[in-house]
Amino acid sequence: MAAADKKDPLRFTRPPRHDSFMRRLGGANSYSKCNTSSNAERYTLGLLGQRGLSPAAIARILGRHRSTVGREVRRNRAHSDGTYRPPLADWYARGPAC
Repeated sequence: MAAADKKDPLRFTRPPRHDSFMRRLGGANSYSKCNTSSNAERYTLGLLGQRGLSPAAIARILGRHRSTVGREVRRNRAHSDGTYRPPLADWYARGPAC
């Protein structure tokens, strides 16, 4: 394996670019009524966070700004242990605002 392959831990797990990836999952955010994270994007954020990636690395993968990812995690983490909960975040997002 080349040295460049060892430096990038996401080389084989990185999803396709955000636009086509989200469009295929039915949640392209740029076309939605509210500019919030989609259900698939929240679950991806949760999985990447469990793997120990930083909010900046997750933001690059999802095609979002790092502050957006940090805000999403901060708003929707569990009070008991501080972990991000995608189902809870999705439940909150389906409120009356959208």
